[in-house]
Amino acid sequence: MKWPVLFPVGFLVACSPGPGEPTDVPPMVAAPAPDPWTARFQAVHGSVFDPHSRLDREKMAALKGETSPPAPAPRWSVDRQAILEAGRRLVGQTETHGANRSPVIDAMNRLTGVPMGSPYCASFNAWCYQEGGAPPGWPKSAWSPDWVRSATWTAAKGGRTPKPADAFGIYFASKGRVAHTGLIETWGEASAVTLEGNTSPSAEFGAASDRDGDGIWRKRRLIRQIHSVRDWVE
Repeated sequence: MKWPVLFPVGFLVACSPGPGEPTDVPPMVAAPAPDPWTARFQAVHGSVFDPHSRLDREKMAALKGETSPPAPAPRWSVDRQAILEAGRRLVGQTETHGANRSPVIDAMNRLTGVPMGSPYCASFNAWCYQEGGAPPGWPKSAWSPDWVRSATWTAAKGGRTPKPADAFGIYFASKGRVAHTGLIETWGEASAVTLEGNTSPSAEFGAASDRDGDGIWRKRRLIRQIHSVRDWVE
C-alpha cells in the first residue's frame, strides 16, 4: 500500500500565489546590447563618444559613412567659442623654463615650426585655432603680421565689426610693423577684452614687455590702440 506524500501546511501557503499575484513569473528582460559604433569610435579616436559634442557627432557621422551629420548650431558660432575656450584655459600660464619657454609654450612653437624660445604671441593664436577645430585657411604661423593680412577691420579705414576669436595686431613703431597679435574675446565701443600670449598684464601700451612679456594673459585694450583685425572664421 502506497501512502500519499504530505506537505506541511506552511510550505503550501508560502509557495502559493497571494491574492492578486500573477501565477506565472515573467521572463527576465535582457539588457540592450552595447552599440558597436561607440566601441569602434573609441578604438579609432581614442576617446569616448560624447553625443553632446558637435565634433564627436561629425566624427561619428564620418565613421558611419553618412553624408549629412547633424548640425544643431551654425558652425562659426561653435568654432569661435571653442577657440576662445582653448585660450581661456591657458590664461595665467607663465614662462617657467627660461625666456619664452615652458612645456605648453614649447608645444605652441613646435606647432608653428619655430625654434624653442622664440616669441610666441602668434603661436598662441595658432594653438587656440587648432584646439578649437577652426575651419581651414587660418595661418599656422609664428609671424604676427600673418595673422592680420587682408585685414577685415583697420583703425584707419574701419570695416567689419570684429567678433570673438578674430585675430588682432598691434603696431610697434620701433619695428615698423605689426609686432604683436592676440585674439579678441569681446569688442566694445571704446575697448576690447583680449587673450594674448607673450605679454604682461601690467605692461604699458607700446612697452617692450607688451609684446615680449612673461606669459599668457587676458587684457583690456583701447580700440584706438589696435592696428588691425582679421576674421579667419568666416
